[in-house]
Amino acid sequence: MKFSIITVCLNAGNDLSDTVSSVLNQTYDDYELIIKDGMSTDGSIEKLPDNSHIKLIRCKDSGIYDAMNMGIKEASGDYLIFINAGDGLFETSTLASLADSVKDGAALYYGHCFNETMKIYSNSPQKLTPFFCYRSMLCHQAMVFERKAIIGKLYDTSYRVCADRELLLYMVVKEKLPTQYLPLVIARYKGSGFCETEANRERIKKENKRLKAEYFSTAKRMRYSLAYHMTLPAIRKGIVRNKKLSRLYKKAVGKIYRNKCGNNNGK
Repeated sequence: MKFSIITVCLNAGNDLSDTVSSVLNQTYDDYELIIKDGMSTDGSIEKLPDNSHIKLIRCKDSGIYDAMNMGIKEASGDYLIFINAGDGLFETSTLASLADSVKDGAALYYGHCFNETMKIYSNSPQKLTPFFCYRSMLCHQAMVFERKAIIGKLYDTSYRVCADRELLLYMVVKEKLPTQYLPLVIARYKGSGFCETEANRERIKKENKRLKAEYFSTAKRMRYSLAYHMTLPAIRKGIVRNKKLSRLYKKAVGKIYRNKCGNNNGK
């Protein structure tokens, strides 16, 4: 079983080196690290080690999702994992654990992420439902895609910030492809990606509205919207903007999900 880890970058500095180290230090050896660089000028690419696992692609792209699509097209692995520059695989045994766990023929496997900024673990549901996909999103770095399931779809680059969510909706809501929860912490991330910047928040709102109209009927949108507002989203958003309260809130959410991640469950 071969994994393709895809990292897209542009002038990522030392963040790229950190990500590369987390991959090259894996105890499992059947993998490739595809680095799609948008023609960086900061010297980060020149610092890459000479390693047979690394496959470097250097060319201009129209944005992060276009770059990720280029990585997908170059991938030869059975399963794909997207790790942003600055993020990394959680442990040196992560790929080995995945190789032992990915056996059920699902199109998408998913687990947990560790947020290095907040020092908390993400909490993924044990079952992906249309309602979950309507109201939330999995940690992208904790998703493991079967390559043949997405090679014909790719990321929709008309979405500038929500193409990862669009792909999830396509797989779960439209195509109803099989998914499998894994009780593993797959990746660590800084928690400050391009989708979390103030400049992109209004764009996220617009794209999420478009996604819901595209993938859910009017009746389902009304039903899911009612259920969603019963969870008091305005209060929850106020909580997550406060770092201390957010940490407590997300720990409580983890207990509700009752997910088990061995010794790495954030408890």
